[in-house]
Amino acid sequence: MHRIKTFIIKLTILAALVFSLIVCCSDECFAGVAYTNPNNGYEVLIYDDAGLLSSYEEEQLVEYMRPITQYGGVAFVSISDNDLSSTEAYAKSTYRELFGGSSGTLFLIDMDLRIIYIYSDGRIYETVDTDYANTITSNVYEYASDQDYFRCASTAFEQIFQVLRGGQIPQPMKYICNALLSLIIGFTITFFIVKVACRKKAPKDAEV
Repeated sequence: MHRIKTFIIKLTILAALVFSLIVCCSDECFAGVAYTNPNNGYEVLIYDDAGLLSSYEEEQLVEYMRPITQYGGVAFVSISDNDLSSTEAYAKSTYRELFGGSSGTLFLIDMDLRIIYIYSDGRIYETVDTDYANTITSNVYEYASDQDYFRCASTAFEQIFQVLRGGQIPQPMKYICNALLSLIIGFTITFFIVKVACRKKAPKDAEV
């Protein structure tokens, strides 16, 4: 009788574990592929290892990521421990594991080093290059600072798609840099003009 009770308890525990696995593989608990584009096979991947998003937020984030699969794979990754030399190295390594050499983009929130990073390759990188990636991360960094990680990620993917479809995104740092460059050039030109104007002319032989 004791053996039967033990067997029933073990069977109950096993059933509970199996049920948990089934739930976590459902659409309400993403741990990898959340969507596959039926036309080209590109995937939406979510690996929220740092636990920054709720299940509902993951579902909503997929809707922002889905349009990007027209151009390549797309992944959201968050980590709490980075065992590599930099966020860039982790993003590149993870991208290779997920997409290999195919077209895609990866948005990484590194909670260990407190850095957000976009890594792209293939067709997507031809449009969303390093400059655009830096601009987008600058645009959404304040949301991460406010711990609004869903808005940070969703806005990033929204702007990535906007760039891919030929649209415009805010580029405040670009305008600031251009303005500073214009000021520096203006001051430099003014300096040389004043220097030339103030230069004393050498007296002619007749004047001497």
